Amino acid sequence: LQRRVVSAHWEEALQGLEEGLARLGPLIALHIEAVELEQVMGRTDAALERLSTLARSAVHPAPWHARRARLLAAVGQASDAGMAWEETLASSLRRPASRRSTPAAASLIAEARASLPATTVARIEREAAARQAAVAATGTEPARPGPPAPFRQIRAP
Repeated sequence: LQRRVVSAHWEEALQGLEEGLARLGPLIALHIEAVELEQVMGRTDAALERLSTLARSAVHPAPWHARRARLLAAVGQASDAGMAWEETLASSLRRPASRRSTPAAASLIAEARASLPATTVARIEREAAARQAAVAATGTEPARPGPPAPFRQIRAP
């Protein structure tokens, strides 16, 4: 009985988050809460879909790919987790060197490297180096596939 009562509260909380997203737009904080709630409720597929949506819309998708990889690994989907770690590393290495050297980015890159076979890491790093060489030669960054969704950032007054 207690589990059903708690579950009903989770449903209400998730409904409230959905209403907030509909009313306020795609606020990242609400999406994060919804992902965590979906996980608590055992709705792994829904949580993974939300993380995929965040990654597709983000200017820097690596943290979302990493969260997705961790969740996939936790539920025993090692192959899919590996692909998500590849996306994490590749998208991290596409960032400028100054952004890759921040503590958070460096930690994420290290975690992705540790989660992948050495041959995969080497392939991704070769591809990133070739891309950087092409950018240096042309002076232009390749276009991202599709425009990012308009996430609104909440700023403190």
